[in-house]
Amino acid sequence: MFKYWIKNRAVFDVLIPLALVLLLAFAFALPVFRNAGEAALAQSLSKSEKLDFDVPSPSYEQIAQLESEDCIESVFPYYYTETSLSVDGKTRQSKLFFSDAFDKLGQTMYCEARLIEKATEEYGNPLLVDYQFIQDTGAKLGSTVSVTLGTSKVDFQIAAIYETNTYYEGGAVMAKWEGAQKEAITTASPKVVYSGAYVQATDHQRCKQYLEEQYKPYGRLKDESEFATHEAYETHYNAFMSGNYANEITDFAVKNQGAEASVERLERSSTLFIVFAYIVLLVVLPTANFLLWMRRSERKYFVQRKLKGDKKIGRYYIISSVVQAILSIVGLVVAALLIASFSTLYMPVSTVLANSLIFIFAGVAVSVLIAVEDIILIKKTK
Repeated sequence: MFKYWIKNRAVFDVLIPLALVLLLAFAFALPVFRNAGEAALAQSLSKSEKLDFDVPSPSYEQIAQLESEDCIESVFPYYYTETSLSVDGKTRQSKLFFSDAFDKLGQTMYCEARLIEKATEEYGNPLLVDYQFIQDTGAKLGSTVSVTLGTSKVDFQIAAIYETNTYYEGGAVMAKWEGAQKEAITTASPKVVYSGAYVQATDHQRCKQYLEEQYKPYGRLKDESEFATHEAYETHYNAFMSGNYANEITDFAVKNQGAEASVERLERSSTLFIVFAYIVLLVVLPTANFLLWMRRSERKYFVQRKLKGDKKIGRYYIISSVVQAILSIVGLVVAALLIASFSTLYMPVSTVLANSLIFIFAGVAVSVLIAVEDIILIKKTK
């Protein structure tokens, strides 16, 4: 019986499940995992639960004043520049942020909820990077990153990797405002001021109203000594004070709402792919199995076996069922893991497992169906 299976059916029992696995992997599993990666990316910023607003250019004195407002819990000021970062021979233009408030990282994109991996040792010159930076440069924890600041080059070491900072196109990296890097920046720009600040609110709506109606970016207000005449300064001052800066304030709650709509669209698309995958799997393999059973050569063989008194023809279908089940389940497991591992988008482990199980369960479901079908075919053959 086994020799007959090897000769007449083994090729079909191997090729059909493998072809089906490839079809499912490229036509259905690949888009589902891609959607899952995009959804995780879209939702990533919402993990920064203390990240409520981004305001432009506060002055040094303004930070304390903002934190004294009863609608504001905390303020994280930062400096921003765009420069060349070099790591392991690769150079990349990157958005680089500095801050002297690393004790407040929890209210930024570099919070614990978005952390992917962290170095076990402490670095004196830590650089916090996102997943996009790692993908583009091939760097890893502990890698030395050289940063061009004015005419100086300063070295950092990657201390932690976070989910991609989607607030900025192409991602961004964060470093401490201290030591050699601080000296390099202040040398290049003696009058450097805060570029912006992330605000954590105690009352979101009241904070939003306060910022939109009363906030002024005093970091942009120049000193009178920078003007040739008092009249010129007055013109600058009046223009500054009459300006409306509400359109420069980012409300992350609004951005997150837009992300939720995008995630819903991606989830609907994934559901359709999964439904079609199950339909294809539950129709194609049982149909192929039935057509193999209908072959004249196979039925003639079993008639001969039956005439010789062989009542164990079920072994033939048991072998077939086991081979198809193993190839279907193992093939889908391997396909799911390969798709996830080669994805350029970061996906949390929970997302990978959830989507892998969907297709693994499909393999199990069709294997059970094939086993039931083969039991029926055995009875029909007898």
